[in-house]
Amino acid sequence: HRVAPFVGAHQPVGVAPPPPCCSHSAVNAASSQSAAAVGMAALPHALALSAAELARWDSPQFRALQLNKRIADGSRSTVWHAVWQSTPVAIKQLKAEACMDPAALRSFEQEFNIAAKLRHPAVCALYGTTVIGGAPAIVLEYMPGGSLHHALHNRHRHDVLRPDALSLIALDVAMGIAYLHSNQGIHRDVKAANVLLTVEGHDKVTDFGIAKILTDHKRTETGTAM
Repeated sequence: HRVAPFVGAHQPVGVAPPPPCCSHSAVNAASSQSAAAVGMAALPHALALSAAELARWDSPQFRALQLNKRIADGSRSTVWHAVWQSTPVAIKQLKAEACMDPAALRSFEQEFNIAAKLRHPAVCALYGTTVIGGAPAIVLEYMPGGSLHHALHNRHRHDVLRPDALSLIALDVAMGIAYLHSNQGIHRDVKAANVLLTVEGHDKVTDFGIAKILTDHKRTETGTAM
């Protein structure tokens, strides 16, 4: 089935409506130029996905996307700080080796499909999909406070270590996870690295790469997940 960019996804507050559609080649050209500006090479031709596969992720809305710097690096994806229509965003790009792994591709698509259905102040917002450097990518809300994991291991972040601040963080996480559960979802990877902070001291749950949406036949009559 086709990934539907922006269907059920968020649009940043105060951002103008997406620009008129342009060709896939124009979008890819703009993305490639932006990638080159930060030293990120396009995927080798042998690893690149087919044009039809990339077209499923390509969104004209993000033709003006400007990458700035890498902010996180995982086993399957890289996260970049970027700007879209004057709005800071985070770009989660699938790595070259993951593009060759059908399971990784399915997981990345599942992450998009789940996140696109969620709209809650304690859940990191998803804006849509794009193609960066020849690889699928999802466009997310940028959280300038970084991860809770980083904050907890930074001795200079006394603001996070205060009991009142930790209580607020725990409450936000609980609300985000409760909202996910109310939509028949389970995160399955709740940890400090998957909790992102705002500059105001609030936090949001992110990374739904291994999350699941429970169907009726996977629940007991009492509603307990099996």
